[in-house]
Amino acid sequence: MLKNKEINLAKFKNIYLVGIKGVGMSGLAIILKEMGKNVSGSDLGEEFVTDKELNKLDIKIDVGFEKNKINSSMGLIIYSAAHQGQENPQVIQAKKMKIPAWSYGQALGEISKLKKTIAMAGSHGKTTTTAMLAKILSDAGKKPSWLIGCGTIKDFDFHAHWDKGEYFVVEADEYPDDLVTGQPKFLYLDTQVVAVINIDFDHPDCFKDEKIYYNAFKKLVKKMDSGSILILGQNNKYFHKLFHSAKSQKLIVKAVKNDKVWHNLYLKKIFGKHNYFNAIIASQVAHEIGIKSRIITKALSNFQGVQRRLEIKKVSDKYIWIDDYAHHPSELKACIEAVKNHYPDYKLVTLFQSHTYSRSQQFEKEFASAISDSDEVLIAPIFASAREKKSHYTDEMFLSKIMQKKSTSKFVSDKKAFEQAIKKIIVKNQKIVLLTVGAGDIYKWGEGFTRLFGE
Repeated sequence: MLKNKEINLAKFKNIYLVGIKGVGMSGLAIILKEMGKNVSGSDLGEEFVTDKELNKLDIKIDVGFEKNKINSSMGLIIYSAAHQGQENPQVIQAKKMKIPAWSYGQALGEISKLKKTIAMAGSHGKTTTTAMLAKILSDAGKKPSWLIGCGTIKDFDFHAHWDKGEYFVVEADEYPDDLVTGQPKFLYLDTQVVAVINIDFDHPDCFKDEKIYYNAFKKLVKKMDSGSILILGQNNKYFHKLFHSAKSQKLIVKAVKNDKVWHNLYLKKIFGKHNYFNAIIASQVAHEIGIKSRIITKALSNFQGVQRRLEIKKVSDKYIWIDDYAHHPSELKACIEAVKNHYPDYKLVTLFQSHTYSRSQQFEKEFASAISDSDEVLIAPIFASAREKKSHYTDEMFLSKIMQKKSTSKFVSDKKAFEQAIKKIIVKNQKIVLLTVGAGDIYKWGEGFTRLFGE
């Protein structure tokens, strides 16, 4: 395979993305299209959250991964870790035809060299803080570019954008770009500013232990040039290590605290203590690159949030449906706490779909503890990753652990079982908030709840 370091992105006019509908890959497609490239790609025929944006830009998508769709007019192939990665038939065909094939991380890395790149990294809060910073810079008239890991950003037409300004704000993902090499996606980035929001062990399918997971973030900081800016959020043992390492590299390091300068932050349209902290991180980054405080606070006060992050889906006199992407125990706990505090007079029903068998097994005790503050708990089948090997761990094992903390928890095998369960929970004249949570497709189940009260 030809290495991207040997070739400049500017040389390519026709670019084909294998797995184009993924949130990251569709973001690349949008950016490349706005750069003036001819962009097309392939993916499954099923509906994706990114379909609307890709269709808006008239980006042609082939259904399936037939190798005969690859032809000599294509200057560059970009592929994701999904759909077999390098072993995808179209990627194999491209290599046979001597067409350069880059991974998602390699392509994003090349794009990051074209502007001053600000990377928002961390175990939790990346999507929201990236969107917040993009909103701040847009309102400041900086004409930023961005790539946000979410299908819909309420403040923007697209979750990715390429503009004339000097800054590129990118959600920096620690997940491996290619399961063969195991290299985290964010290590391809060429950055001038990095914010590490928090470090909380995750992705046990790829990182064998907490130390290996932390080392990914350590490498991200190590590759920064002297004079670059590092913003550190959550205060724990890992941040102390990063702080001292960064100082020895002569980086400009700022440790974020609940500083009085940001006490006047007012989030009108989103809620939750964790979102307030996300806003502080975005504010600090903006402050460090010279954005005035009044612009920062005004932009954040009008920030509308992002899809599947405490997203209020439907409201009636008695019922509220909220949807969230939380898939780690810390995120689940923060989400439940935020909803209970925001709606103290409502009964909270949490419908949780854990994401991946490896994560469910690794953190089963933590998930049980996090969800136990809900008034009612419904557990959907575990949503397996397409890249995950078959596990001996079962839905029954997970439910058993949840029930040790919340004995009234119930398993709902599908949408129909959920609707039957929620009917039994509803009491006349009682106010209920349904929280659908998980990184799979659990958001599709919530419509069953709204149908029950005629909306």
